[in-house]
Amino acid sequence: MSNSPLYLELEVVSPIVELAANGGRYTFTEDWYAAKLQGPVLSVNSSGAVEEHLKIQNGKITGRFGIFHTGTARLSYTDGNGNELGSGSAWPVTPLETFVLDETDTIPSNTAVVELMTYDPSGHMNGIVDLALAGPTVMTLPQNFPNPFKAATTLQCSVPEDGDADLSIFDTRGRKMAVLLTGAVQAGYREVMWHAEGMASGIYIARLKFKGSTRTIKMVLAR
Repeated sequence: MSNSPLYLELEVVSPIVELAANGGRYTFTEDWYAAKLQGPVLSVNSSGAVEEHLKIQNGKITGRFGIFHTGTARLSYTDGNGNELGSGSAWPVTPLETFVLDETDTIPSNTAVVELMTYDPSGHMNGIVDLALAGPTVMTLPQNFPNPFKAATTLQCSVPEDGDADLSIFDTRGRKMAVLLTGAVQAGYREVMWHAEGMASGIYIARLKFKGSTRTIKMVLAR
């Protein structure tokens, strides 16, 4: 295989949209995204694809990504409760070029998670391409991505030590809709996906419980 960068073409799963056509027939639309990267592809979502995950070493943050939307990308530093403590430089991104991140920055002392976020030309957030834990492992439940989502979304969480954990999904009335993780877990980071088949559009709550502590995030399912 050539060492030249390749284009990644991705079909994004979305609800069928019926369009009236001539002769009384119906068709449907599909969403296709493309990006340029060498591969192998380690992970992908509606914002972009990862060739090399975010890596933090001595204040330097690196990674390689294929971005699906023209706009800007920047790093966001958040604490264990999801509060933003600061952000990095804004970098121009385009699907026509591999985005190679090589940024040296002073990471805020209470940072638990570093996220690579993308924005459209108007400054609206497209989503989170990748994230990495910063410093010692703490209990975290960063925002899911993509969010809003149509059919499935990725949740990432971490716990500081071995023990029993529970990651569940609730509706706004407090009814448990899904259990994504339960029982004994080892200290560290993990990633799970929630497939929301059969769920109505609306707001859902993801709740992580671990040794008497709780973290929650709001998620938006938009069919």
